[in-house]
Amino acid sequence: MTRRIHHFGVCSLDIAARTLLRDGEHVSVSPTVFDCIAYLLERRGRAVGRDELVAAVWGKTGVSDSVLGKTLLKTRRAVGDTGDEQNVIRTVPRFGFHWVADVRVEERADADPPFEAAAGPARGTPAPARVPSARRRRMTMGAVIGVVLGATVIVMAAAWQFRATATGDGPSDPRGAVTPSAPDSAGRVAVLPVEVAAGSAEAWLRFGLMDLMAQHLRDGGVAIVPSESVVRLIDADSTIDKAALRTATGARSLVESTLRRLDATWLLRVEMIDVHGKRHEVQARGDDPILVARDAAERLLVRLGRPTRIVAADVADLPLTELSQRIEASMLAGDVGTASRLLEAATPEQQALPELRLRSAQIDYQAGRTEAAYRKLAALRAEIGAESNPVLRARILSKLGSAARVLGDFVEAQAAFDEAIALLDDRHEPVTLGQIYVGRSISYIEQGQYAAASDDFSLARTVFQSIDDQFELAAAEYSEGLMENRRNRPLSSLPIFARVAERFEQFGALNELANVRSNQILTQYNLLQYADAVATSDRTVPLLGRLQNPIPRHQLQYARAMSLAAVGRLSEARASYAALATDVDPVHEARIAAMIRVRRADLELQAGDAETAHAIARQVSGMPARPDTALIRASGWLTVVQSLAKLGRAAETREQVEQFVAWAEATGNTIAILYGRLAEAEEAQAGGRHDAALSLYADAMLSVEREGVPADVALVAVSYGRALIAAGDLARAGTVAGRITRYAEQDFTSALLLVELYHAMGRTDAWSAALDHARSLAGERAIPTELMMPPRSPSSTGPALAL
Repeated sequence: MTRRIHHFGVCSLDIAARTLLRDGEHVSVSPTVFDCIAYLLERRGRAVGRDELVAAVWGKTGVSDSVLGKTLLKTRRAVGDTGDEQNVIRTVPRFGFHWVADVRVEERADADPPFEAAAGPARGTPAPARVPSARRRRMTMGAVIGVVLGATVIVMAAAWQFRATATGDGPSDPRGAVTPSAPDSAGRVAVLPVEVAAGSAEAWLRFGLMDLMAQHLRDGGVAIVPSESVVRLIDADSTIDKAALRTATGARSLVESTLRRLDATWLLRVEMIDVHGKRHEVQARGDDPILVARDAAERLLVRLGRPTRIVAADVADLPLTELSQRIEASMLAGDVGTASRLLEAATPEQQALPELRLRSAQIDYQAGRTEAAYRKLAALRAEIGAESNPVLRARILSKLGSAARVLGDFVEAQAAFDEAIALLDDRHEPVTLGQIYVGRSISYIEQGQYAAASDDFSLARTVFQSIDDQFELAAAEYSEGLMENRRNRPLSSLPIFARVAERFEQFGALNELANVRSNQILTQYNLLQYADAVATSDRTVPLLGRLQNPIPRHQLQYARAMSLAAVGRLSEARASYAALATDVDPVHEARIAAMIRVRRADLELQAGDAETAHAIARQVSGMPARPDTALIRASGWLTVVQSLAKLGRAAETREQVEQFVAWAEATGNTIAILYGRLAEAEEAQAGGRHDAALSLYADAMLSVEREGVPADVALVAVSYGRALIAAGDLARAGTVAGRITRYAEQDFTSALLLVELYHAMGRTDAWSAALDHARSLAGERAIPTELMMPPRSPSSTGPALAL
């Protein structure tokens, strides 16, 4: 192969060999000085801006004028120039620098290419021998590109600017310079120039960050359209015909990005959109746009399942900020394994840093090891004081509050959140502050303090909207959906969950997506939208295998089992509950374990095994009383009462009802109180006190229609309706059944009540139609034999109710 030797004055520069000669003698220079010489020389046709040079050579924008001035002084000395003469490098006032010396280029044959020019290994291949870190970061201008802008970025920008003002040179249609891709490039991705909403001073970032991200994705094994090809397709007015770009380059997906500056922080939002409109979205923020772009590209690789290969030597050389960002990107994608390996590959010195110890605790928390996370966070809280590092302490307290909340210690959670908010007063840490507000609001929700939770949601929204953080806005909205559910407002929460699920899916936030899908399914269940619940759960099946955190995985499996049971797929539901009962940690996942017991007990009761149902449900009714588990305990206690009544154990039934009602009233939880009232009514009915039972039922019906959700309305109405039928009051039974006729379209128990009602009325035609419909909903559930026998005599009591 050949390489170029650049001759100017008495000097010669071999960029590939990183050699500078003056008067035939080798000149020893630092990597930074050599990179300055090479960068300016290769762009000698134009002036190079200060920020561009700093970004290319240092890999960041935060370099002081003093450091830059000293480096340029050494650079000029190395090539025999001075600041007074400026015969080689001229200062362009208020802009940057321009190489002005004449250059002669010699093409020299070289049988052995320098190692710096060799292509990097493909993913999965052995890594090459490691070179010293300083040199490895500045091996050639091509290597510099991997850190910042790319060897072709400014050339592309210059070409685009030239085309914008050209009058006749070159092809009339710039697209003529690009040929369509070969058929085997169907998976190619084109990275478009970044839309920069930051003023003309940062306009160079438009192409610079485009090429940086393209190179990072290419290094990650993604087939990337050359950036030069993309630039050639930009019209003179800076617009891009995306359809023409896809045709010309064969790109199946486009990467579109928007960069904004918010005070001292840069926010980069990146969307990868395929030909079918499917979107993968990531965002990154930070003080340095170069590091932000690298972070965003790595997050996109993680989103695509192609995280950067972990090499311990490379991790050891990563700046703390970048290593922390890469760990965060892996956690966001639910890849706890990669996050752990990144942390393990760090040096002992790095691992001992408080920032990485905080990441270690976050990994434990996301993996479901809440107690381990809490211990690490408590240790960090003891070490990091408010005076020495208030921002870091606030972040520690934010995570500590979340861990304490999960462990049921709401007092400590509240104290941690409150202190964290106070520490961030008058400090520009919007993301952390907003996250703390959301965390505290969830703690309020679980304690039933909805007004305080709403206030925190408002504060969080204001913060996240001010920085246009779409992911955190989605997280805050999800928490609001949870509150609406807790307040028995499923019609309000369901559209929230649907919107948020779409956003989390675009961001590739697997744990968050699993959580919102679980609640979406349960909300559809409570609305008796069983077909929709099953459809939603079917969509989550592929997600289950990707979840490394057992807690959201178990919650999603639980929600799916509920939806299956609701449509009569009892064998699948039983198998799912049985598997969950084995997998779930009864100590660390006590809440989900109790929820599973409630559902298993219900299935046993429906199957006629009241003894087993009672044994299982007693484990729930006797669980410790906590605000966030009141509804679970009430559900279990209701099943205890129902199973005891089925077993004919009247004294025990009455005793349990009295305890249940007293506890429910003390909680103040409206649904717990409702279940207690229903238990009273069913106990009175079983004990033969029919008038008292009907009075209690009427009270429960009024209450549930005021406070309850459709699932609870149906629960009370079916029990009440059967009591009225048993009492022979078919007219009132018809009125009660009429309130749930619309639910009978999907709810088997509601449909069965209509069968029982029409059977009692002797309305043969209506009974037959209702029976056919109930059979269509039954699945593996049995219909009582007596209800399948035709009515004995017709009755004119009440009209037939339409389904």
